Amino acid sequence: MDVQALHQCFLGTLQASPTIRKQAESQLKQAETIVGFLGACLDILEADSVEPVVKHACSIYFKNRILKYWADPNGHIDEGEKPAIRDRIIPMILKLERTLRNQFVPVLSVMISSDFPTHWPNYISTTKQLLLNTSDIQSMYTGVLCFSELARYYRWKTNANRHQELDPIIVDIFPSLLQIGQQFVANPSAYDKHFEAGEIVKLIIKSYKFVVYHDLPEPLQQQDSFLQWVTFHVSVINMDLPASVMSLDPEDRSLSPWVKSQKWAYANLYRLFERYGSQRLSSRFEYTEFQSMFSNNVVPGLLEVYFKRIEDWRQQKTWISGASMYQIILFLEQCVVQSSCFQLVQPHIPQLISEVAFPLLIPTEEVLDMFNNDPTEYIHMILDFYEETNSPQIAVLGLIYTLVEKRPKVALEPVLQFAYQKLESFSKLAESEDVAKEKESVLRIVGQIARRLMATKSLADQIEPFLASYILPNFKSQYAFLRARTCDVATKFDSLEFKDPNNLSVLFNGVLSCFNEYDSLPVQFEAARAIQAFLSFDQFKEALGSIIVESMEKLLELSNKVDSDAISAVIQECVECYSAQLQPFGANLMAKLSEQLLRLLTEIYEASNSGPDALDTDDVTDKHVAALGVFNTMVTVLLYFESSHELIAGLEQSYAPVVQYTFEKELDDFYAEAAELIENTLFLTRSVSPAMWTLFESMVTALMKNDLSIFVEDVTPSLKNYLVYGASVLRENKQYQEAFFQIIAQILSGEDSEIGEIYAADELASTFVLTLDKSSVAPYCGRLVQTILEKLSLEDTMHSSDSFKISLLGVVISGLVVNPNVCVQTLMEAGALESFILSWFKLAPKMKHVFDLKVSVLGFFSLLSIEFEALKQLQLDGVIPQIGHALAIQYEKLPAAISDLEKRRADFNADEHLSKQEFSDDWDEDEESNATQDYLQFLERESGLLDVDDDEYEEDPFSNTVLDNINVFKALKDCMGQLQAFPEKYQLLVGQLDSKEQTTLQNIVHIAQ
Repeated sequence: MDVQALHQCFLGTLQASPTIRKQAESQLKQAETIVGFLGACLDILEADSVEPVVKHACSIYFKNRILKYWADPNGHIDEGEKPAIRDRIIPMILKLERTLRNQFVPVLSVMISSDFPTHWPNYISTTKQLLLNTSDIQSMYTGVLCFSELARYYRWKTNANRHQELDPIIVDIFPSLLQIGQQFVANPSAYDKHFEAGEIVKLIIKSYKFVVYHDLPEPLQQQDSFLQWVTFHVSVINMDLPASVMSLDPEDRSLSPWVKSQKWAYANLYRLFERYGSQRLSSRFEYTEFQSMFSNNVVPGLLEVYFKRIEDWRQQKTWISGASMYQIILFLEQCVVQSSCFQLVQPHIPQLISEVAFPLLIPTEEVLDMFNNDPTEYIHMILDFYEETNSPQIAVLGLIYTLVEKRPKVALEPVLQFAYQKLESFSKLAESEDVAKEKESVLRIVGQIARRLMATKSLADQIEPFLASYILPNFKSQYAFLRARTCDVATKFDSLEFKDPNNLSVLFNGVLSCFNEYDSLPVQFEAARAIQAFLSFDQFKEALGSIIVESMEKLLELSNKVDSDAISAVIQECVECYSAQLQPFGANLMAKLSEQLLRLLTEIYEASNSGPDALDTDDVTDKHVAALGVFNTMVTVLLYFESSHELIAGLEQSYAPVVQYTFEKELDDFYAEAAELIENTLFLTRSVSPAMWTLFESMVTALMKNDLSIFVEDVTPSLKNYLVYGASVLRENKQYQEAFFQIIAQILSGEDSEIGEIYAADELASTFVLTLDKSSVAPYCGRLVQTILEKLSLEDTMHSSDSFKISLLGVVISGLVVNPNVCVQTLMEAGALESFILSWFKLAPKMKHVFDLKVSVLGFFSLLSIEFEALKQLQLDGVIPQIGHALAIQYEKLPAAISDLEKRRADFNADEHLSKQEFSDDWDEDEESNATQDYLQFLERESGLLDVDDDEYEEDPFSNTVLDNINVFKALKDCMGQLQAFPEKYQLLVGQLDSKEQTTLQNIVHIAQ
């Protein structure tokens, strides 16, 4: 390989001229297929004379080719070249400057996963030689870096799958890592000019993390070894950070490898405690001896260290990064959960609240600046608060919640007492910004304990006075951020039964006043969410009802400013509560929702087509969630205005363009929601307008461009409603018929179709066939029957359940109902008539859904309608007695099936009264832990009850069908009357019925009269 020519290619890719760049890229594409290409890249990277920018381009190309093809068995990288690459890669990393080394971390990872240890047996010795070269910090760093990638390789393996390889490595290398780490941690300032020193410590800590993350290796369980590593972690935690690190601002300081080392040290200790040192429901990683040693010998010492660090942090003697504080608090929370450790934490509860939680929850200047100057971003921050990683605020709120929920006897009173004393002291002070910020912190603490306060009977009479004295007055705070927080905390008490109407009035007026604050978006947003929380109060519902149209307009305006589904949920709640008052506003409401949704969908579409560099993933996600919320709100509006078909027709005109846009732009994330709008419109109007048929065309076009199986279950209800309510148009429109057939055939013919998809396609196919008449069904009946027969021939487990076969048989029987001649002819040509009839008789007694039973009896009538001589020629005269038996069985089932379906409809509509669980004051975590074994035994017993037919599908009680208006009882009477004109056939049908079967059919005929 010509190294110089390759160098010129990489140089060419950096030129300004598009022509030169394209030519160089083309030459590289050719060169990479030549044996020796990767070795030539290493030559360029190792050469001192090569410009850094060329090395950078070369390293990226080299990395990408390794990542893509190293483990590829198709020969994109010559096997003969690989040994040389393995021999050269580590020395080359040693020689590279720091910015280029990072390119090779994923390269090492891929090569190790593919080649170690079989094809790369000297990896350990090479790495060890480098990390033991203590006279050269670059060599040590490279060695530790390479070893950390080997440790990463074992991260997700259990001891059973790795101990033969990993345990000897740990015994051989880990003592050296420990010694190296101790050397640097003893005096970090001595290495202040060596960036690699902090990186080495970080990589040693992470190497330990990788090997203990998923399972705990046997050598590291040994007490002497384990305690040495714990001691090292504590040394890292307690080390004095170099002056160069402390001179940085906190955000940059957190990026220092020394600071990251501390974070990972805390994280490792928490992981060890949570996964291996704690009592757990799961026994998969239960090491009884290690757990005892950790709880008794390690946790007490670590807590001393942690509380000392917290005290120094409180006194500003030391600085702790947010990520480290997060891990400290998680460790403390785990101590609260573990009964054996809680007694060590219990004396510190007051200090944890007053000296950790309280200061951490005071809003920072950055947060308040965002509140005032970027309110939309602030709202998204609070909505996504619990998605933020390594946030000490999240951790401390979790700690408070766990304390009062798991240890209410000893923790609730000190937390409440702290909040009371603080709020009482604030009430005597003039409200400054500092006082308001501290109030904000206390209110957040109150919000975390609200659920437990509400569940504690002994405090029941104190909660309302507490709210009236210390929470509700903050609705009138001069600081907007505190008014917003007051709305938020007030919602936590939405189940409180207020005794004083004046307090209710203050609460409601405070919420509505905040909702009218146009100059503070976060306050208005939190007030909107409070409106939703208090709609269950009759007084509030009545007060809001007088201004509901005006309030709805404000909510719509707010939802346009904030891309979130939270406001959509408030709008839905209001529509449900005030549907009558809002009916005159319905068209305007739907028009504004449609306008908002179209804006969101347009922005999503444009963003998704803007290219990866311009794509703001978080922004698109927010818009996506908001769009889903608006879709759901539109469905709610539609359903609550169902009484007026004229109004629904007007609503349809508003949202039809949005649905059209969804399908035309192939925004497949929203196909289900768009289809749901269509489904409900057709159901409510019991008709299909021209606009809805236009949407049908768009929907089918979009579906057929994609993998139909992904969406079939979502869109089947809407497609089915097109059939049920648009039958007259469908029978005359060949284009629509063909569209339905193609959808059904594509699903049923798919080799990888899931059970749910096939059920959906079967339901659609049966409805499609029954919708058509004898002449229009003819072109499709034969092809559908052939497809169904292929599915019925499958005997694997997935396709052998009775419910699956009944679903498939229903399609063929539907064909028999509409056009018996074509259906029977197809079955005969396929040699499947006899087997089909036998399957039908076998499964007929097992049918239990109303639709299946109706199709089946109508199919039997259709079969009996064939002339007797024709039946003889088909050798079907002998099955007529069996038809009689089957009809008796199915008519015996039908009344109960219909009654059950109607009952389920009634049950669904009935108000659900959910009892609230009462928590006694004497409940505590110790009692829960004592019940753990009983709970596990209960789960084991219950698991046997869950062993049901996974393929069973439920009949939708609210789904209309094409057979709803068919009176199958009258159909039996008519059939029997007609058959009596053919005595021989009639006698075959009824002659072998027993007395019970005769009585069943006679009763049905009598009732039908």
